[in-house]
Amino acid sequence: MSNNILEITSHQAAGGPAKRQKVVHHRDPPRRPRAARIFAPFRTVGLVSPTSVPFTSLPLGKTTFQITTSVGRCLHTYDLRRGLNLVFISRPQTPALITATVAWKEQVLAAWGGKAPEDDIGVWAFERGKKSGELELPHDLHEPIEEIVAFGSWIIGRCSNRIEVWKSAKYEHYTTITPTPSRGTARGNLLSGGICNIPTYLNKVLVGKKDGSVDLWNVSTGKLVYTILPPNLDSGAVTALQPTPALSLVAIARADGSISIQDVRTDKAVLELRHRDRNGASISSISFRTDGHGAGEDGREPGIMATAASEDSDVTLWDLNNGGRVVGILHGAHNPPSAHWRGVSVSGGISKIEFLPGQDVMITSGLDNALKSWIFDANSLSTVPRILHSRSGHAAPVTKLGFMPTNSEDADSTGKWLLSAGRDQSLWGWSIRRDGQSSELSQGPVRKKAKKLGLLSKTLEMDSSVKLEELKAPEITCFASSLNRDGGMGATPGAGRIWANVASKKGTNDTSESGSTGWESIVTGHRGDKYARTWFWGRKRAGRWAFETGDGTEVSAVAVSSCGTFALVASIGGSISMFNLQSGILRQRFPAPLTSAQAKKLKLTDPDTQKPSPLMPHFGPGEGRHRRAVTGLMVDQLNRTVISCGLDGKIKFWDFHSGMLQDEIDWSPMTAITAAAYYKSSDLVALSCDDLSIRIVDTETKKLVRELWGCTGQISDFCFSNDGRWIVAASMDSVIRIWDLPTAHLVNAFKVESPCTALAFSDTGEYLATAHADSVGVNLWNNRTLFTQVPTRMIRDDEIIEATLPTTSGEDGEGLLSAAFEDIDTAVEGEDNLLTENDSSAVDTLSNDLLTLSLVPKARWQTLLHLSEIRARNKPKEPPKAPEKAPFFLPSLANGEDAGQLKALTTGDSASKDSSATSNANSRIFRPSLTSTSRSQFTALLHAFTKSADQDPGPFLAHLSSLAPAAADSEVRSLANFVEMTAFVQALTARLRQKRDYELVQTWMSVFLRCHSGEIIGSGEQVEVLGEAMGEWRREQGREGRRLGELVYSHKISHIYFDGFLPQTKREIRLARLESLLRGLVITQDQYSGGFAVPQSTDDRLYEPADLFNSTRSLNPPLRKIPTPPFLVSAVLDALAQSRYASVTKVVPGEADFFCAQATKDLGGIVLTSDSDMLVHYLGDDGSVIFLHHLEIRSEPTRETQKCNSLLIGIVQRPAEIARRFRLPNLQRLAYEIKIDPTVGFLEALSRTRQPIEDPTALQDFLKDYTGATCDSTLDLLADQPLHPTSFLDPRLSEFVLQFNHHRNEDIIIYLPFLMDDPSRSSAWNVSFSLRQLTYNIFASCTPNYPTSITEVSRKGFRMLPCAFHLSSSSIQDSIDSLLSNLKATKAYFSDVPPVLQYRIFALLESLRWYRSSDRNLPSRSSLTSALTNDYPKSSLTWTEIHLEAQYHAVLYALRMLKQSTSHILAHKVGRDTDLMKITETLVDLPPLEALMPSRVETRKSFEKADLDTSKLFQFLNGQIGTSE
Repeated sequence: MSNNILEITSHQAAGGPAKRQKVVHHRDPPRRPRAARIFAPFRTVGLVSPTSVPFTSLPLGKTTFQITTSVGRCLHTYDLRRGLNLVFISRPQTPALITATVAWKEQVLAAWGGKAPEDDIGVWAFERGKKSGELELPHDLHEPIEEIVAFGSWIIGRCSNRIEVWKSAKYEHYTTITPTPSRGTARGNLLSGGICNIPTYLNKVLVGKKDGSVDLWNVSTGKLVYTILPPNLDSGAVTALQPTPALSLVAIARADGSISIQDVRTDKAVLELRHRDRNGASISSISFRTDGHGAGEDGREPGIMATAASEDSDVTLWDLNNGGRVVGILHGAHNPPSAHWRGVSVSGGISKIEFLPGQDVMITSGLDNALKSWIFDANSLSTVPRILHSRSGHAAPVTKLGFMPTNSEDADSTGKWLLSAGRDQSLWGWSIRRDGQSSELSQGPVRKKAKKLGLLSKTLEMDSSVKLEELKAPEITCFASSLNRDGGMGATPGAGRIWANVASKKGTNDTSESGSTGWESIVTGHRGDKYARTWFWGRKRAGRWAFETGDGTEVSAVAVSSCGTFALVASIGGSISMFNLQSGILRQRFPAPLTSAQAKKLKLTDPDTQKPSPLMPHFGPGEGRHRRAVTGLMVDQLNRTVISCGLDGKIKFWDFHSGMLQDEIDWSPMTAITAAAYYKSSDLVALSCDDLSIRIVDTETKKLVRELWGCTGQISDFCFSNDGRWIVAASMDSVIRIWDLPTAHLVNAFKVESPCTALAFSDTGEYLATAHADSVGVNLWNNRTLFTQVPTRMIRDDEIIEATLPTTSGEDGEGLLSAAFEDIDTAVEGEDNLLTENDSSAVDTLSNDLLTLSLVPKARWQTLLHLSEIRARNKPKEPPKAPEKAPFFLPSLANGEDAGQLKALTTGDSASKDSSATSNANSRIFRPSLTSTSRSQFTALLHAFTKSADQDPGPFLAHLSSLAPAAADSEVRSLANFVEMTAFVQALTARLRQKRDYELVQTWMSVFLRCHSGEIIGSGEQVEVLGEAMGEWRREQGREGRRLGELVYSHKISHIYFDGFLPQTKREIRLARLESLLRGLVITQDQYSGGFAVPQSTDDRLYEPADLFNSTRSLNPPLRKIPTPPFLVSAVLDALAQSRYASVTKVVPGEADFFCAQATKDLGGIVLTSDSDMLVHYLGDDGSVIFLHHLEIRSEPTRETQKCNSLLIGIVQRPAEIARRFRLPNLQRLAYEIKIDPTVGFLEALSRTRQPIEDPTALQDFLKDYTGATCDSTLDLLADQPLHPTSFLDPRLSEFVLQFNHHRNEDIIIYLPFLMDDPSRSSAWNVSFSLRQLTYNIFASCTPNYPTSITEVSRKGFRMLPCAFHLSSSSIQDSIDSLLSNLKATKAYFSDVPPVLQYRIFALLESLRWYRSSDRNLPSRSSLTSALTNDYPKSSLTWTEIHLEAQYHAVLYALRMLKQSTSHILAHKVGRDTDLMKITETLVDLPPLEALMPSRVETRKSFEKADLDTSKLFQFLNGQIGTSE
């Protein structure tokens, strides 16, 4: 008030006229508590109508209405036309709780305060969510304003004992009306409830009183006009007043349940009604329907009235015609109030009902935090409306929170959805980005379901006393989720009942439909219930299954595997069960029960194996069950291990597949474990204990790695941060604490107004969500470390600060922009006497072997790295424009006082200059002395580093890291000479050697190289010194890079082996495989005799390759019989030859399995293969195997870019470890027993390995393939051979070369790749016989003592048969000349087309020559054109066209064989050099297989690009084969 007095005094002293001052209450703004350093309040979600303040409606034209509700200290405005979408949130929030609201014109008036003695009182006006005015209040007002009415030029506020009147024009207080109490009525709370004006009654209001009477006041004169007395003394207080659509009539409701329609002019009751409620609830809200319908026999007459009570959940509809009667009751419009049902109080009841003017729509709000709109159907036989729109939230405090994980296909939804469970037995999904998308997960038609199950009789069904809580699922105590199998809105919910217990049912479930559309993704546990229930997240509804615990006790913990297929349920009795979410069938128990068959088989084993040993698990089947309640349940990412903990103080590690207990950690009786949280990326488990500590366990080493202390109350909830660096915990002492895991320090703690009962950290790291004991909303906090500098030093217990909770409007919170532009000088307020985060000595490294990053915010060093791009982007696009001329109506500054002001503006005085200088000095933008001061300090510290004995760059680099990005860039550029440059590089090298500030060192070096690269590449003595320093940096960088590579990327590809030769023992297997492919081809042709449908679209996406590891494409069963691509291995070899893996790729002279086993035994590592025989080979003690079908790729989105980091994950199997577990020297004997008797069980085969071998010779023959005996003999035969296979020969050709070299009168057999041709015709390989024969004859001519014949295995009709032919070198020259002539003619004639088309034309030409020579009908022109261009005019691909395409594939591959053979022979310098060189030179442009045999779209595009004339093509073909067809 002192400031206002000074202003008045100075004004009067200046000679101004004195006037009566408006008296306005000035309240000092409350001191804002200090914000938490890491988390800043953002906003609150989940609040719709949680208070008893009635809503108010505002019509917007004739099309829509805006509904405004109170959520405490803010107003929410919803648009009815948009489906009750939230459109405005009022700001600023009121200083105290809102007590009454009313919509008036385009504004909403809100009264606040007075509930508590220390509260101020006020009335604010809001327009479109913004404060537009404030009503003047009298000095003596100390009561809360409970109702507001606005009409005409008046605003009326009703308190408990007085009525305040304002003029609506200027919000001035007009008068105060104080009613006198009736005789025998106490003074306090005179006005009980209800105030309204009557249309056409000027300046008149009706006010209900506690004695049951209603006063009619003239607010203009402040006089009592009339009093309407109650019908009897026992009527009770007036509870509601509402004028009717008929003039002079008003509805009066009293506490005894009576409703009187009173004529104000005559003071007579027109109609008397009585609301019958067996709970004794009195009516608190009345509304009249004004659209002229709803009443009468046909529903086309006016006269409908609706009533509701705050202690009831029903809306009663009255027909006021013919004496009045109840025509309908809307049961359960809102949740009924619950009087501590099962110890839980759930808010309920109806706060207000209102018919919208002229509409058949009714609005209701309830104490259950819900706002609903109802519509009356015109042609419906029911008088009860149906729901139109609904916005709601939890009706009781939230008890459990969790952010929904991201599925493998929708990285954009990361951190968007928040799941919450409350004491109101509901499960909600909140959208952080858009409130309108939030919804409750449906539990089905609760009352309809109850009636169908026989739980409600017809009389009870209409009885509102039936508790809604009794029909819902019990309160949720735990939940888990995984969206990798969630089907979204397309998921099949099933036709049966929800939450059906199928674990005990016999038979199987049809899961084919859910297998293609997805299934449930959420599992919940409920208080006092033995069933865990499933939910569909995409469809936001209850699921199909209810999983019963193994011992029939209450569910205590649940988990869902990362793949989304399995749900695990634990109980307070200690049982753990695993169910399949797709089928709902029980799959495993932990521990797995011992069956009678297992018991019999175990009797056959050696009793010594049951003794504990370091190599064998010391827990048998059925052992290790928890003795008390299980409080935590987790599954690792690869579905290998299940982790559980319980009140018995034990942490148990179970095998996921067998259910056997692998290991356990026992902390009993020291402490009991109350809850657990799992961070999958680092395999860390955090466990809260009853001694108020949080302990961290590494699941890989099974060791305790951290203990976190500091909580003084029971730990209510805790979680990991998104990067696993922090543990955030809430306790019942109302304090939220944050620990840093690497240092185990408490880095932040703040106290809130009420205890936090649940919290969750978003996967993106943006938000921390908290729920509190006295609120039904969910509070969101911003993570300030993402966008500003935050000190994270260790704090003491006395440094815990008090923080304000977020608000629904976000006021007093901190958003991204506000924090990002926060002044640097105030960012670390209160930390002046502490070490800053830029001081490198503030944080010690845990070990000298660990690489330590700096504490500088990521945004700062990334800005320095891209400073030039940022400057270019922020460069003005156009020069600044001159200001426009002032409008003509503004006064000019020509003379007098205005001229003096102009002079002051142009010249200024010293005071203004000093002020400007002070302002500039404090400005973040204009700091003229910053550069010069920091530069001198930068140079001084750099020279001090060079002169120091210990060469410690800490002080110099600490100063550099404290500079802003622009200043740091300027300092690096200012390095003036080679001495300073050399010292700078040496400082960075020394820091790199210390393994400190790794990312900053890399950034500074990048900036240095960008600025001074020209000086580095110069010449001179000083440049040489700088070059030596750069060389030392490079060596140190290389050493550190290799060390990091070994730590981060622990596996690299060292060898890629392909089979180059298969022994004779595998010939029968190969022939059987070829026969199997042929049978599949015959079946395919039989089922698709007319050919295959060909897509006519040219969209390349139709031919995109499937993901190698994550493909979900499936073929029809007949199409699965189609043979695999015949030249796939050869195409892969071509790709590897052009990749960075060329040096490690080899086609080995034997089976690749042996070479992989040998390399793994010598070097260690992992073998990636699809052959299960790899486990039988000896891989050494550290060798491992990963099967290709076990691999999958996980994508992890990054915040900086739109790309995703891919992670290859697989199941590692170590044969040596497996053998040790079964007390076997290796797995070879076990594999032998399974091979000789495939029907034997595993345990039986294991028992046979401990018995003497019956046939040692057969065992030795079996082991030859795994000991390398076959491969060793092959290598011995190659010792003196002139032709030796190279790395990139095709496997078929490599096998042929090896056989040719050491045939020794044995048959040389080559197995041609299986082509997909027409099995009813001759083999497509026949057209390229002459080319293959030339290849074989060339080898024969270059090899002494060559074999006389060779045998090819290919299709002959419907059989795979060998075909032998003789080798001869006599006709080689003629064949070579003919081939070269034809190739040159083709290339010359089509010189203007790419080589790919030239060779495809040559392949067609060779095919036609074969047709001609074998007297067969030539293919049609359309078939030839389609085969060449892959453009089929018809809608189907016929077998004739398939066969023709296979024929020219055979020709193209024969050319490849010829090219590889001649190149291979010339490389070994043997044979006919001249002719072979001609062949090599002619085939030098033969493209790889990927180009020769492209996809349909690629072929057609290349043909269109070449613009080949088909008439020219057929003219050439006719000329070559000598025909005119």
